[in-house]
Amino acid sequence: MEEQVLLVIESGVTLRKEIISVSRTWQCRVIETCSCLQKTETIIERWKPSVIIADNKIKNFDIRLLIENIRKDPCYCPFVIVNSGSQCKDVIENLLNTDAVYFVDKQSIKAVLTGILAIIQGHHVTKCGFQPVHRDIAGEMMLSNAMLESEKRERMHIANDLHDHIGQMLLVVKLRLEKCMKSMNVPSANNDLQEVYDLLTASMKELSAVSRRMVAGFSKKQPFREALRDLIDSICGNNTLKVRFIDDHVPEKMNIEAKTNLYHIIQEALSNTVKHAQAMEIHISLLIRNEQLRLVIFDNGIGVDLECISIKTGFRTMKYRVTLLDGEIRFDSKPGRYFKVDIRIPVDRVLE
Repeated sequence: MEEQVLLVIESGVTLRKEIISVSRTWQCRVIETCSCLQKTETIIERWKPSVIIADNKIKNFDIRLLIENIRKDPCYCPFVIVNSGSQCKDVIENLLNTDAVYFVDKQSIKAVLTGILAIIQGHHVTKCGFQPVHRDIAGEMMLSNAMLESEKRERMHIANDLHDHIGQMLLVVKLRLEKCMKSMNVPSANNDLQEVYDLLTASMKELSAVSRRMVAGFSKKQPFREALRDLIDSICGNNTLKVRFIDDHVPEKMNIEAKTNLYHIIQEALSNTVKHAQAMEIHISLLIRNEQLRLVIFDNGIGVDLECISIKTGFRTMKYRVTLLDGEIRFDSKPGRYFKVDIRIPVDRVLE
C-alpha cells in the first residue's frame, strides 16, 4: 500500500496535533498549507492527497477554485472533511457531487479521519479512483458513529440557540407588546395589536416545538409504536399532510439501538417531506417480512433529484443510521410524482 498523503488547510493547534497523531498511527504524510490558493493547488497537483481537511478559518480562501482544480482530474476523488461551521460548506455541496465529503464539528474530525483511513487501507488506487480490496466494517462503523455524534451535537447547538437567543428576543417583544396594548385606548389599534400578539404567541410555541424536535428522542418506558405516533403528530399535526402509518407487525421487544436509529430516520424523512416535498400524503410502513425489518416511506410530492442525494446531509445521515444496523437503503423518485425510501434490516439486528 503506497503512502497516503493528508492535506490540512489552515487548522488550529489542537486539531493539527490530533491529525498528526492519527497520521502516525496510519503511517500517513501530513502536508499543511495556509490560505494560499496557489500553494494548495501545487500540493494537490503533485501529491494527490487522499484526504483534504479544511477548518473553519478559511474565510478568505477561494474554495471554489480549489474544488474546480480537483475536478480537473476525473480519476482523482479525495475524501474531504470540512468543519461544519465553515463558511464554504454551501459552495462545496454545490460543486462536489460526491458522498466523500463530510461536514462535521471539530470534536468529530479526528474520529472521522480515523474511519476514513481505515477504509482507505482496504483499497488500492486505480485509474478509476479507490477500488475495494476488502470491506473494513470497523472503519465504516467508526465513521458512521462519528458522523451521527457530530450531527447530534450540531442539532443540540442549534436547538439551544433557538431557545436561548431567538426565544428570549421574541419574549422581550411580547412583553413590550403587552405593555403597549395596556397603554392604548384606541379599539381599532388594539384589535390590530391583538392579532399581532396572537401571531407572536403562536410563533413562540412553534419555535419551542421545533427546538424540542431537534433533540427529541423517546422514553425507554414508552412503547415504541406510541413514540412513533407521537413523533408523527408533533411534526405533521399542524399542517394538511395526510399520514398513513402501518406498524401492525412490528415487535415491541426491539433493542434500543434499532429503536433510536429507526426513530430518527422517520423523523428526518417526515421533516424533509413537510419542508420540501409539497406533498398531500405520506405513507409509512414498518413491517417484518422474510427475516427482515422493512421500513418504507412514500410521499406524493414533487420528488427529489437522485443525483443530489449523496451530498444532502439529511439523506446521508439516514444512510449512516442504516449502516449501523447492517441494513440497506434505497431512494427512488420521479419529479412531480413521488419520493420513496426503502430500508431493509436483518431482523436479528433489531430484536433484543
